[in-house]
Formats: sequence, structure tokens, C-alpha cells
Amino acid sequence: YPGIGKALKTGKEKFIKEGLQQGLKDSIFEILELKFGVLPEDVKAKINSTDDIETLKEMRKKAILIQSLDEF
Repeated sequence: YPGIGKALKTGKEKFIKEGLQQGLKDSIFEILELKFGVLPEDVKAKINSTDDIETLKEMRKKAILIQSLDEF
């Protein structure tokens, strides 16, 4: 079947990207919850609504460095 290799590659890349996104989100939640306890809904929504990998990486760094949840 022509094109099936490309379709499989595209599907695989999508699953890898989604896995990376979820892993980053999970790590951000874990860091913030360890530091600050239960997170407000607006913070959860901000994290969950972000899908850009680089933005999520920046959010993870920020989560590690901040001293107050207000800085997030």
C-alpha cells in the first residue's frame, strides 16, 4: 500500500509528541505540588492548555526556580 509508511511514521511521531507533552505536564504538576501543595484550578488549566514542547520545558524550569506560586 503506497503511503502507508508515511502514515505510520506520522502516527508514531504524533504519539511520541503527545507522550512528551504529557510527561512534561506531569513533571510540572509534581514539582509544583511538592513545593506548594494543592494547586489552584487556574494553574492546572494553564498547564493543561499548553501543548508547545518548548513552552512546557520553560514552565518546568520556572516551576523548579520559583519561590512562590504567584510567580508561576
